[in-house]
Amino acid sequence: MSQKAGKKTNKQTVAAQRARHEREEFERQQAKSGKRKRDAKEIAVIIISVIVACSLMLPSLAQIFAQPQSQTIPTTAEDYVERYQPLVDQYQADLNADPEDAEAELNLANTYFEWGSYARMFAGDDELKDQVTDVFTKAYDAYGKYIEMQGDLEDASTQSASASQALCQFYLGNSAGAVDQLTELAEKQNYAPAWANLGMVYASMGNDDAAIEAYQKGIEADPDDANGTKSYCEQQIESLKQSQEAAADDGSTADDSDSSDADATSTTGDAS
Repeated sequence: MSQKAGKKTNKQTVAAQRARHEREEFERQQAKSGKRKRDAKEIAVIIISVIVACSLMLPSLAQIFAQPQSQTIPTTAEDYVERYQPLVDQYQADLNADPEDAEAELNLANTYFEWGSYARMFAGDDELKDQVTDVFTKAYDAYGKYIEMQGDLEDASTQSASASQALCQFYLGNSAGAVDQLTELAEKQNYAPAWANLGMVYASMGNDDAAIEAYQKGIEADPDDANGTKSYCEQQIESLKQSQEAAADDGSTADDSDSSDADATSTTGDAS
């Protein structure tokens, strides 16, 4: 039991390190090209959702995150095909040999999910946008097949697959569907990463109050910070509250300015 837990922790650590590297490399390339950086909330959804989705990945896919740190991030549709298509072909071949191979189905879904999650950061042209839509659609379908194979959402691996499938909906433009699926998963299973993902979706939609509520439930569902959800949710709540306070201060300053202008206008009127 302890060995399995240790392996899971190692995968999460490697995934987190790889994600940080990907984000740093992305920002460097954006700075070099002069492109606009994406909103911090959008970056968080992309990066953290990949960590959540990969936290229970099987070893074959986890190896992606163990690649040399110097490897550059693909930025074109062709680059992404070159990186991920061989993996897709491998898992598809396994499924052709055994259509009931749940491990291969999950690996296929996770490969498509990672492909889409990173590719969308650079989806500036129609070709890459179409590719992102295609791979997220395939990831959604593969997660659905895996969940069907498992038969229920009682184990952590299937719950993780359901949470990732919900994020596929979000990335495909179905925010309402993502919220519904994550809410159902979170409430029925009290699955901490589902609460965290729900918070991310709400925050990206601009619904900070709902996001904070979801993050708080994520903390309650992971009181011992067993998979890092508690720490992440606490950080996001703090960030959102700081943003709300800053917005309130800006509003107060604007009100004071309007009041001063009104007083000046009133004085001018009296004088005339």
